[in-house]
Amino acid sequence: MSVAFICFFAAAPPSGGAGSVTCALAEALPGSRLLVQPGPEARCFLTPGRLPVRQLRLFGDRGWRKLLGIPGYARRVVRLVQQTGAEVVVLEGASWVLYHWWLLSRLRRHCPRLIVLYHAHNVEYELRRQRHGRLAQWLTRWAEGRVLRGVAQSFAVSERDRDAFQRLYGVVPLLLPNGVDSRRFARDADGASAAGRRPHRLGQDVILFMGSYAYPPNREAIDFLVTAVLPRVLAQYPTAELAVTGGPVPYRRPWLRVAGLLPDDQVPAFIRGCAISVAPVFSGSGTRLKILESLASGVPVVATRKGAEGLVLEPGIEILLAEGAADFASTLIELLRNTDRRRQLGACGQRQVVSRYDWAVLVPELSRVIAALKQRGSA
Repeated sequence: MSVAFICFFAAAPPSGGAGSVTCALAEALPGSRLLVQPGPEARCFLTPGRLPVRQLRLFGDRGWRKLLGIPGYARRVVRLVQQTGAEVVVLEGASWVLYHWWLLSRLRRHCPRLIVLYHAHNVEYELRRQRHGRLAQWLTRWAEGRVLRGVAQSFAVSERDRDAFQRLYGVVPLLLPNGVDSRRFARDADGASAAGRRPHRLGQDVILFMGSYAYPPNREAIDFLVTAVLPRVLAQYPTAELAVTGGPVPYRRPWLRVAGLLPDDQVPAFIRGCAISVAPVFSGSGTRLKILESLASGVPVVATRKGAEGLVLEPGIEILLAEGAADFASTLIELLRNTDRRRQLGACGQRQVVSRYDWAVLVPELSRVIAALKQRGSA
C-alpha cells in the first residue's frame, strides 16, 4: 500500500518534536511511503532511515506570507498525490489546522477515492485559545472540526486530547501516541554518556531541557529554569549545569550550556550525557516527546503535571512531578545527590517507554486501521 505523509512544516531532517515523530512514524510503517514537506526549493532526498522525501516549494515560511503561499503548495501536493498513485494520505497535524482544511478540500475534489487520515499532534484550538485573538481562535475551531469530520479516520496522541476532540467536535479519534525508536536511544549505553558530554564540555551534573525558545511553552519553561529554579539549585549544588538544546536563548550564565540545534543523530548521545532531564511545561497541548526520548535513554525526568500530561507514567516510580520553583529545585537537588535513585527512575521509565511507546508497539495498530479502511473502500 502506498502512503504519503503530508506536512506543512519541514519534518526532515528533524529539528524538533513534530519532525521527529513524523519521520520516525513514516519510517516505521511498512510498505511504500513518501514524506512530503514544504521548503524554499524543490528537491528529493532520503532520510537516514531510507524514507523518500519530496520537498515542494512554498513561498514564505511563516505568518501571512505562508498563508498566502498555501494554495499553491496545496495544488502541488494534489498533483504529486495523483502522479505517485498514493492510496492513503496522512495529514500530519503539527501546523495550523486551517492549512489542513484547505488541502483536504482539494484532495476530496480531485482524488475522491483517496483515503485521508489526520494525525493530530495536539488540539490546535486549545493552543490558539491560549495565545491568539478571537479571529484565529474561531478559524481554528471551525477548520479543526471540519478536518476531523471530513477524514476517514483521525488520531489523537493521548486520551486527554481524544476527550477534548469529542467535547469540542463530537468526534472520537483513535489513539496514536507519540513514540520513539527505543533501540536508537539505548544503543551503546556504556560509552554514550561520555561521548555526549565531551564535544560540549559538559560536566557530570547536567540538567537537560530540550526545546526551541521560539515556541511559547518552551520559552516559559526556559525562563522558569534560568531565573527561578537553577539559582536555587546552585545555592546548594554548585556544580550543577543547565543544558538547553533546540536553538539560541536570550541568556548568558556561567552554568548555562546552549547546545543549539543538534543534528538528529547526535541527540541520543547528548541526552545520555546528562544526569536529569526536565519538562517544566505550563501550557500547550499534545504530549512531550522530550520526556519519552529522555526515558528511552534511561535518563530520569522531572516534569510538571502539565508537562507529563497525556503520558501513562507512574509518578514517583517512572517520573517525578514538581510544580513551583522551590519544589522543582528541591526535587532536582535530591536527584543530583542520589545516583542510585536516578538510575532506578531512569530504568523504570525506560521499561515503560519500551513496552508502551516504542514505534514497534504503536505502528502495527496504524497498519491494521489503514488495511481495514482500504478493504472497506474496495468492498
